[in-house]
Amino acid sequence: MKKVINGRMYDTETATMLGKVTLGEPRNWDYHEEVLFQKKNGDYFFRLEGTVISRCLEHIFPEILNASAERICPTSKRIAMQWAEENFDGDKYVEIFGEVEE
Repeated sequence: MKKVINGRMYDTETATMLGKVTLGEPRNWDYHEEVLFQKKNGDYFFRLEGTVISRCLEHIFPEILNASAERICPTSKRIAMQWAEENFDGDKYVEIFGEVEE
């Protein structure tokens, strides 16, 4: 999926997928999928798909709650890290963002 947002290209084909969370089954009312990507320049974005409120939508675009279908949402490194803390194990987090204090 390609999308231009604020004059910048976001392309799921050329960015690196860092991880994803899928809840529910496609075609069910509670289905949604959140996929975190990183562009070659270091920027982060989500590809969101589904029919219910996405957890990261609440942080990024609260004005589009209850969004459906598929969309690209640019995000900050801080939000990407917060999402990764909630969804990745410690090894995956360190692989992407580097070592953290014990």
